[in-house]
Amino acid sequence: MIQYTIQLTPRLNEPTLVTDVLVESNVLVKKGQPLFQFDRRPYEYKVREYEAELAKAKQNVKVLEADIQLASQKVVQKEVELVRTLEVLLGRYPAAELRSAEKYPPLLPPVSAGLPVTLLERRPDIIAAEYLVLAAFRKEESARLALLPDFSIELTAERLGDHLLKILRLSPYWASAEVGATIPIYEEGALCAYVRIATAQQAQAVANYGSVVLNAFREVEMLLESESLLASELYYAQRALQDRTRAVEIAIEQYRAGKRDLLWVGELQAEQLLVESNVIRLRNARVANRIRLHLALGGGFEAVALAAPDPGGSK
Repeated sequence: MIQYTIQLTPRLNEPTLVTDVLVESNVLVKKGQPLFQFDRRPYEYKVREYEAELAKAKQNVKVLEADIQLASQKVVQKEVELVRTLEVLLGRYPAAELRSAEKYPPLLPPVSAGLPVTLLERRPDIIAAEYLVLAAFRKEESARLALLPDFSIELTAERLGDHLLKILRLSPYWASAEVGATIPIYEEGALCAYVRIATAQQAQAVANYGSVVLNAFREVEMLLESESLLASELYYAQRALQDRTRAVEIAIEQYRAGKRDLLWVGELQAEQLLVESNVIRLRNARVANRIRLHLALGGGFEAVALAAPDPGGSK
């Protein structure tokens, strides 16, 4: 009789106690016949633990779905509020009828170099400063004229209705003229003080006009520089987005072929979303910069011949 000794090793992840031996010594066994009974309690505890984690995960999914639904409602409400605010700014009734575009509208061609200075004459702050200078000059001129004599001429004409004039055949019309003059003699230097105040206000208005014009040039120069920088940055960001998108496509193909895991694909997709959000941010910044440049140039990029204000005033 030949005797064989076979070592049996259980395929268990953790060391487990044997609670019962189901066969006897020197007894034949069949294929598939249970030989030992292991302690089931650690694994039953693991099963219950995993079931509890699964139930908790399902509950978290429900909570997240409720949060997503609530956040979606808040987003819709916020969009309606923003649309109503925009309609009010546009002078329309806030009926929330405006609809936003799904894509950014195409920008106008870049601003050409050498824009005429007359574009800045359309700016409201420059126009206001210019009229303040004109008013200061008129005020100073009025203060100087107050030092001169004031002459007045008064003419009076009337027709008399006396019957005696008709009898005597005399003319019933009567006319008179009066000439008056007012000369400032002594006002304790008030008129000269008014002249000095008006002169100082005139210098202040001129200095303010120069400051407003320089600030306008500074704003336009900064916006023009930002335009080129944002365009360059957006170009490279779009190139990076194309590279990330291609990397995600390759990763998905490798995952389907079993060469990569899903976590690695998710990390690449997260990086792609970050790059895409940066592209959206740069597009928004470029549009906002173009709007500010449009306003800084007085409402457009086209040169318009403007009539200078009449120094004598309109009559």
